[in-house]
Order: sequence, then C-alpha cells, then structure tokens
Amino acid sequence: MHIHSRRTFIASAGAAVAGFLTGLKAIEGQITGDSLKFVSLPDPLAKGSMVWDPSSLGYVVEEYLVSGNGPTFAPSSAVEAGIRDRPDTTQNWGTRDQAYAGGLPADFSARPQTGTAAYTTRIIFYRPRDIRKFSGNVILEPMHSSGHIEVFSVANRFLLTRGDAVVHVELPGRFNALKKLSSDRYGALNMPDRTSFWTSVSQLATAMKAGSTNSLLPRPARHMYLTGYSGSADTVYIFLSYHHRLTRMADGSPVFDGYLPMSHIRPAPPVDAVIVSAATQSDMFGATSGDSAASRAFRRLYNSDLPSARRRRYEVPGAFHGPLERAEPGMAIPSQEVKQEDAGLFATCATSQKWPSEAEPNNFPNRAIIEACFYHASRWVEKGIVPPTAPLIETDANDIILTDENGNARGGLRFPDISVPTDTFTPATRGELTINSCRSTGYKLPFSREKLVALYGSREHYLSLYDAAAEKLVAEGFILPEGAAQMTSDRRWLAPVF
Repeated sequence: MHIHSRRTFIASAGAAVAGFLTGLKAIEGQITGDSLKFVSLPDPLAKGSMVWDPSSLGYVVEEYLVSGNGPTFAPSSAVEAGIRDRPDTTQNWGTRDQAYAGGLPADFSARPQTGTAAYTTRIIFYRPRDIRKFSGNVILEPMHSSGHIEVFSVANRFLLTRGDAVVHVELPGRFNALKKLSSDRYGALNMPDRTSFWTSVSQLATAMKAGSTNSLLPRPARHMYLTGYSGSADTVYIFLSYHHRLTRMADGSPVFDGYLPMSHIRPAPPVDAVIVSAATQSDMFGATSGDSAASRAFRRLYNSDLPSARRRRYEVPGAFHGPLERAEPGMAIPSQEVKQEDAGLFATCATSQKWPSEAEPNNFPNRAIIEACFYHASRWVEKGIVPPTAPLIETDANDIILTDENGNARGGLRFPDISVPTDTFTPATRGELTINSCRSTGYKLPFSREKLVALYGSREHYLSLYDAAAEKLVAEGFILPEGAAQMTSDRRWLAPVF
C-alpha cells in the first residue's frame, strides 16, 4: 500500500486508523511490545501544539496519537516517578534525584524492569510531500520538558533539504498541559507509568526501521538517529546507555544507528552506534545532567574511534547553552507557540548578576556546528568516514578554563568569532546564580575601537580574516560550506564599524 492511498483511507475512515507495527524484540530480557495503533489528528498546523509549517521546503506534517503496550522500568528521577513535573530547580539534579539513582545502574547494567503497561502518546511527523525524495534517514527528537523542540528549531532546513523524515515524541509530563489546551484533541493521552516513554521510543523506532505496509513511511528507514538538546539531550544519553541494547531488529542489529546529544555530557557505555555531540562552553562539564567528577573524567575519554565506541565531541568556546539561533527565511515556519526570543531575559540577568554596563547579548553562530554533527554522523554510519577531531577547551589541573590574551577560552573548536575576535565571551557562572534562566546564557564585551584598529586596521581587513577563518574550518572538515556561508553573511551586518 502506498502512503498516498493510506492517506485517502484515513480521510474516508475518520480520525481512527490502526497501523499494526512491530515493537520491542525479546532481547536481553526485554519484553516484546504489542502492536502500535495510530490515530490521525486532523489539521495539525492550525490545531496542533508545537507544530511547525514545513511546506516551503516541500514537506507535509502529520500528528498522531500512538497507543502501545510494553515494559516499564524503575524510575530514575522524581519527574519519571510522577512526583513532580518540574522539580525544584534550585537543587542540582544529583541531589534532587538521589532517591532514584538505583533506576539507572552506574555500571550501565540492565535497567530494572517492573512490569508492563499500556500507553497513549503523541507524535509529530514531518515527511517529504513527494515521498520519492525521502532520504531513508529518520531523525527522532523527543520533546523538551518545556514543550519546545530544540534541535529541529535550529537545523530543520538542513534536515528537510536532504530529505530526512523527522519524528517528535511527546513526554508524559506534558500530557496535562496538552489536555488543558484541547481536551477534545489530546484527552486520550495516557501513560500511567511514565517509564513507558522509553518503550514508546523503542517501539516507534523499531516500527519505522522494520517497515510495514501500514507504516508511516512507504519503505523501511535505512538509518535511525536520536537527538536532543539540553534536557532532551539527557533523554538521548539515558536511552543510549540503558535502552539501546534492548532496541533491536530481528537479526540482532541495532535500531538506532546514531545518537546526537547536543550540549550536555554524561558518561556513556560503549554501544554499536555512533555518538556525535556539540558542546557549548557553558555545557562542557555538564548542565542539566549535572556537573560531576564522572562527567569531567568521561569528557577526556569522549573522542574514540574504537569500533565498539565510535564517539566524537566538539567543544565550542564562546557558545553558550542559550539562546539558540532563531528561525530565519528559508526554514520551516515556527509554531505560534514558539517564543523567537526573550528580549527581557538578557536585561533581567544583566541587572540581577551585575554584568558590566557595556555587556551585549551573545549571538554566537551555533547552527553551523549542529548541522555539521548530523553530516558527520551520517557519513560515519553510511560510509565509515571518521569525522575530524578537535581539541577540547583547555583547562588547568583543577578544571578551570584557561583563557587567551582576549579573555576567551583557549582550545576547542574555534569558530571565526573566537579566532578572529571582536569580543570577549563570558558565560554565566552557574554556581553563583539565583535566577535559573540565567544559567544558560552569558554576555559578550565588545573590544574598544582602539583595540580593533590595532588588531585589524580596518573593517575590510577584519572581514577578510573572518572569511578566511570560516573557509579554513570547511577545508579541515569541521563545518559545511553552507554553514560557513551563513556565518560570513551574518558577520557582515554584525561586524563593528572601526
């Protein structure tokens, strides 16, 4: 059955449509999941929550309620236990989740299973309008607990231009908010045991990788990737550490070929999949997942070319956890729920944290490295081409970041904003903040006109050096030509006038 004829069937049959798909395999104690049932939700662009408009890129978007049944696990956090949807953010994660540490064994042994349960969750699905343009790649990104979709918001043009399908999976902690938004549309959402979330990801991915005449795609996916940023990067790390080994095809091969946990770091076991990550300066020791001795030690072991541990990590000095770059012309159109920017956050943090009066908001070009991570992961998976390795941000014996003559971090993957600087980039000091939102940001201090003239002589010379630095990153294989072009184009209107 072609996907177009299935759409016709949905239209004629109403909202309910069942697609019986394969689920979890009985491997290493995992319990085989029941078939999934999909219910199509009408008019997602007008009525759905956090649904972007991809039509300008030749894509359509669909929204489904997905029901299944499968294993449950020992909870690993207060959120997962359902005790608190939004834990006390004045405590670090290690402290507030200490009581649930047994749910994630430190040695990465099998996560304790507690039984089985049924669930109904939500997905948002983006696919090429002309399915012949489907690349064979499926990018699965869980929703962030805030309700936002982080990686897709930055990289959707790159992913959709190359023909990837994208699936966003809802978190159970957001079900009540969605029901409040529209009880008619989302009233059926149900996950009595929130650890069923991991089963829902496994079953959805297995279904799309295995293929089915009633699948969301007309043919099996060739490659599956799981990605996330910030809190959803933690989701990726937990999945690859404890559920990757359980999520298998009939022949024993992994369902997920690659993982892209952006921003954060957590220790992870060797897995038979590639892991490619971009880390901002403010995330290099861990953020949502906690800054611990274990994460700091693993940071130095992250890069690996071993067949059983293919990992690459790019630490970017000058880049902060937030804000991410906004959508721009030529990208999917954001949902009306998306706040393009919080103009008041910088002013609030600058005042509360007593930042210098000349401090300015950071506008670091992080899109280029996020897109490059997908490029490197795909080539590593599909062709065995090993990505280049960049040095880590330099620290002393006490893990204090070392700075150069301009006050910027030394080492790391140095974008032109750092290698040909006009500013000093200063991330927020996490341990001293009282406003949690400020933890993710920072500021830049522009160089004086006298310093700019001494360094570069003229604006034209500065721009030529900036362009050359961007082209060098392309030549060395770190970023794509498109990313360099965007950076140099933006620099022309951001560049100071000497």
